Amino acid sequence: MKAYTIIALNLALSACGSQHSAPMSNPSSVFGTLDFQLLGERELGTDPLALVMGAVMVVLPDPQNPQNTYAFPFCSGVQIGPRQVLTAAHCDRPGLIFNQSRIAAQADVNRFTMERFGAAFRANFSGDMIPAATTSEKVAPIAAAAYKSAALDFAVLVFPYDLGPTHLSLAHRTMPDVPSAPAKIYGYPNGLPLTLAKNCRASSDEDHIHVRHDCDSLTGSSGGLIATEDGQPLAIQLAGPGQNSTEYYDAHGTYEDAAAFAARRGCSKTTQPSDAVYARCLAALGLNTSLSLSAVAADLQDHAPPKLAQELLGDTAI
Repeated sequence: MKAYTIIALNLALSACGSQHSAPMSNPSSVFGTLDFQLLGERELGTDPLALVMGAVMVVLPDPQNPQNTYAFPFCSGVQIGPRQVLTAAHCDRPGLIFNQSRIAAQADVNRFTMERFGAAFRANFSGDMIPAATTSEKVAPIAAAAYKSAALDFAVLVFPYDLGPTHLSLAHRTMPDVPSAPAKIYGYPNGLPLTLAKNCRASSDEDHIHVRHDCDSLTGSSGGLIATEDGQPLAIQLAGPGQNSTEYYDAHGTYEDAAAFAARRGCSKTTQPSDAVYARCLAALGLNTSLSLSAVAADLQDHAPPKLAQELLGDTAI
């Protein structure tokens, strides 16, 4: 197997605005307190959804020595077949690998901090990953995009040999009516090891194509998996601000919480007739947008090459 030098770039979500750079482990965001939790080896044995996740990494030539290459994580992906990975279409580019070995060592799951730069957040991980010897087979070589939707922001990457033994099946995938459900998101925000964020809610759009949610996300979360609190997969992450505006911080010296942020935009819980209506009001603000897995399955059924559609929609897995 070809070896790549794996690096993690600490990418700030936004480069604009004033620089307020005090490190903190749980800075406040538009959604409240960032609650990113690194998943270690212990969680992999109890959470089947964690097993289908991987970091989508781009391989680039070393500018100092073009004969060498290096890779860094910049998106998230979900294994949906023996060799297939689902991610956001805007993550697709030449030279991608899928790395399922970016798992924090159990002893180091708390060794990360978040720094705030104006309205941006930057993640820093100072611990170790699980031993490479146990996961080298999980670093898939460069993939090709087998299918890229013309209408929706998703792509299916196909690798030249089998990935992990477990994948998320899209067969018979339907979108439940989710007016407002406790949710969670798996991904690799800012190049961190596999991360879970909870304490949030998701709501399905009436057309069941998109799911809006207020789960914490940063650069690198695109392609991450949104699921209900009890583990029902719902969607993949597409876009979201993840923080308040620089302007508000500069004017007030703090970040407002989610309720205040929504209320200033005409969405107050006290004026809505029910939690479901309030959730849809939040959804209309477009805080986070994700693409339902049922919409992915329907698009594949209607537009993907028949062989690929059969492979992805005709099997059974988790």
